[in-house]
Amino acid sequence: MKLVISLAQVEMLSFYPLIQRGRMNLGVFIFRFCRFFSIFLFVMSHSIVRADIHIKGVEGELLNSLEIYKKQISFPDNENLTELSVTKYQNELEASLTKGLRAFGYFMPRFEYSSDSLTVWRSDDIDLNVVAGPQATIKHFDFKNDLGFDFKKPLASQFKDKISIPQRLIDQLSNTQSNLLNKPLVSNVYETQKSVLQSIAVSLGYFDFHWVNHEIQVEAKKAKASVIWEIQFGKRYQFGELSFIAEDRGAELVESVKQFKTGDWFSQAELAKFTQRVRQTAYFDSVIVRPNKEKKTFVNNQPQVPIELILKSKPKDAFRFGVGFATDTGARVTTNWQRPWVNLRGHSVSSSMYLSRQEQTFDLGYTVPMANPLNDFLNFNLAQNASVKTKPKVVFIPLLYNANWVLSKKTIGTKSSVLNTSAKTSRKALLSSNKVNY
Repeated sequence: MKLVISLAQVEMLSFYPLIQRGRMNLGVFIFRFCRFFSIFLFVMSHSIVRADIHIKGVEGELLNSLEIYKKQISFPDNENLTELSVTKYQNELEASLTKGLRAFGYFMPRFEYSSDSLTVWRSDDIDLNVVAGPQATIKHFDFKNDLGFDFKKPLASQFKDKISIPQRLIDQLSNTQSNLLNKPLVSNVYETQKSVLQSIAVSLGYFDFHWVNHEIQVEAKKAKASVIWEIQFGKRYQFGELSFIAEDRGAELVESVKQFKTGDWFSQAELAKFTQRVRQTAYFDSVIVRPNKEKKTFVNNQPQVPIELILKSKPKDAFRFGVGFATDTGARVTTNWQRPWVNLRGHSVSSSMYLSRQEQTFDLGYTVPMANPLNDFLNFNLAQNASVKTKPKVVFIPLLYNANWVLSKKTIGTKSSVLNTSAKTSRKALLSSNKVNY
């Protein structure tokens, strides 16, 4: 029993010296004694400590799980602690712990308490020794499906000629078999395999995937389990046409970065790659790409899922303006302007300007997307730089034309010309010196 510092002790110490010195009359003594006695009874009635259950015999993840299940059962109050309430608590606790043990494949546990004495349960901690028993193992896997998979034969050799069944699905089924068959029956492993298989199937275009049956049959005494699955995968969907929701600006640009064709087998990985490519065009503030199974169509009895796009174009014009000051340049001003949509073909124009006492720069750029807006484009830049570093003033005017052609992610041609000339160079000379052969 844990020691409790009683308020009654404090009360007793407060008037005991007064009794010794004879400074307390009989009325005061009786009053203080009654108050002391009432506090004493109150403290004693609340000084009984509830027993705490310590689980023994298991460790690791299983112990952590059982501790959680133990906390779900409330221990009866001290005032109501009787043999009946203790027995009821033990039954509820064992039922809860049994659920936790079954999640790890233990179906025949035993529970041994360090004491059955009611006095001990009221005052001391109780050790509960959990004898988990044998762990059940999955010895049989019955897998019925409409694709012809048979776990009794090597999966790799079953579908060499069926190119419509993706290798990733075959690999996952092989992993499911190896992770469950002849392995301990652990609930979270079993549920994970179910979830992963369904997720991969849907991501590969089996949108009609559904479970006809999934169950586990356990022979507790033999520590054996059988898994029974029946799945309807359905037909594998193909990519359908692109469908623009709310806004179709830049439809040609989006089509040009699409790496799959209508009629290709659907793949969530390819759709994610397409979404990223649309974002990389830098024409949109928001890009949402999703398949819509509810609007499926059939081509040659093969289902196709349309791909919906919800695009939010960037604003017509974007401006940035800044003002600063430095001891070497004095006051300075910077401005930037960009128009991402000059036309629906995706032409864009941008300019920037920097002004200070020492230097003034101006840049104007015009971009024309070609076959693939991500890598294939024409970019024209015109820049002017005027700086005052020595007297007399010298103005440098670099004029740059630049064109890039990209095929299969390899640059196959670049044409550029840069001319630096002073302000005294004539316009005719500037243009004649900037001939570029395309």
